[in-house]
Amino acid sequence: MSGAALGSFLGAMLLANKARTGESLKRVIFFASLGFAVALICFSLSTSFALSTVFAFVIGLFSTTQMSASNSLVQLEVDDSLRGRVLSLWMTFVVGIGPVGGVLVGLCHTLWSAGYHGCLRTVGAGAFGADQIRQAARTLLLKR
Repeated sequence: MSGAALGSFLGAMLLANKARTGESLKRVIFFASLGFAVALICFSLSTSFALSTVFAFVIGLFSTTQMSASNSLVQLEVDDSLRGRVLSLWMTFVVGIGPVGGVLVGLCHTLWSAGYHGCLRTVGAGAFGADQIRQAARTLLLKR
């Protein structure tokens, strides 16, 4: 747990240290999402405690960077008059989707007896795929 906490702290400090524009934040979000998915899959395959701690550090680094950059991007892109409403929806999705993922992992384990590591790999791959679909959809909508 301390590895993930150290990674989260470092990710927050690195992002806070740089003044970012919307375009650079989009790149940060993309690479942080990619790094998070890869690190999560590697973590699920790891059998060494030391290596798992390193992957937990990387997961903490990328997850905090992605979430903070996404929140910053939402605040930069939204009109001032709608910011409170959009951020309330943002928090509903960010906080409210976690339990849904827990139910999906439990369902995956129950139906397919995939084991804990198999479930982590499935969820990691699903999170990566969902994020890539979201990024592509957002890019298409912004081009209109």
